[in-house]
Amino acid sequence: MKDVELATRLAARIREGGPLSFAAFMEACLYDAQDGYYMRAGEKIGRTGDFYTAPAAHPVFGKALAHALRAMRDALGGAPLIEIGAGTGALAKSVLDALQAEHPEAYADALYGIVERSPALRRAQAEALASHRGRVRWGDAVADLVGREGKAVLVANEVLDALPVRVLRQVGGTVEELHVGWDGARFVEVWRPCTEAEALAHWERIRARLRAAGRDVAEGQRVEVHASARAALRAWGEGVTRGYWLLMDYGGTTTERITPERMRGTLRAYCRHAVTEEVLARPGEQDLTADVDFSDIMEWGAEAGWRPVWYGTQGAFLLACGILKHLEDPGTDPFSPAARQNRAIRHLVLGGGMGERFRVLLLAKGDAPDDLPFLSGMKKRGVG
Repeated sequence: MKDVELATRLAARIREGGPLSFAAFMEACLYDAQDGYYMRAGEKIGRTGDFYTAPAAHPVFGKALAHALRAMRDALGGAPLIEIGAGTGALAKSVLDALQAEHPEAYADALYGIVERSPALRRAQAEALASHRGRVRWGDAVADLVGREGKAVLVANEVLDALPVRVLRQVGGTVEELHVGWDGARFVEVWRPCTEAEALAHWERIRARLRAAGRDVAEGQRVEVHASARAALRAWGEGVTRGYWLLMDYGGTTTERITPERMRGTLRAYCRHAVTEEVLARPGEQDLTADVDFSDIMEWGAEAGWRPVWYGTQGAFLLACGILKHLEDPGTDPFSPAARQNRAIRHLVLGGGMGERFRVLLLAKGDAPDDLPFLSGMKKRGVG
């Protein structure tokens, strides 16, 4: 059924084998080799796509991060920068542009590695990074790009949210998991008792974190778990014995993310910059995502040998990176490049925009020092 559209193939799978777990449905919608949202060609990020990312909003995001990435690289005595899931290549380009312009000595021997599973996105990245061709390499895994010394600075911007999620709830004392069925005309929700021991144990860890804060998951409240992130964190970090890992995404700790107001969880779809909860519609034609639980990411990172150095809002982190030094006099033209850059900085830093909704987690491994100079004075935050 290779040439049959994804919706038809998914419906056939369900008819033959019964309802799919939502995680399996989401995996197919996003990463099916033929029709997966991220695997097929077409604009996804930016004005003519379905959503914006911080790097796509303005190059000043990458300019600011370049300061932090260079400091991490220096703390390791030199190391490749490796981005996991580089999208259109916008972040890589702005970081390399900034290094070339402001830190030519670092740029001269820089290696920017990219791990990308989508052939369509690899082609877009190669085109965007043509001016830095000598500094960029692609690999199928981080281990392909890490040198024999095992040192690396890893970057993952809005990657975790694109990993498939399990959706759980508790009804009448039974933990249930969301599956996807087919009623002959459309995909429908099917809830089944969750029987997997690991999932049930994780459900209790989530509840324990909430109870420590004086509350609990409400009856029937939907909770997404990026279960595939556990294996992904271990796989992505293979080959790194000493280094840093910068993870940026929307979400929060368990207590920040699971609130009484979010009875339906955070699962949603993006299509042409419209947000919808119709996540079962248009398989392969819209982005599916859910807020990241950074408590999980810290826990699973620790299992793979990574320790938290800092966690907080994107706005606070960008301020530490010196993003305000890029503010310029806009003159009298509100549409000048300086004025546009100033507006982007406000959106990236201030509450109400990306600065508050997005979180940053910095991890370290081995004897990589925690006391990075750009973080001096910023309190280390722990798991919530």
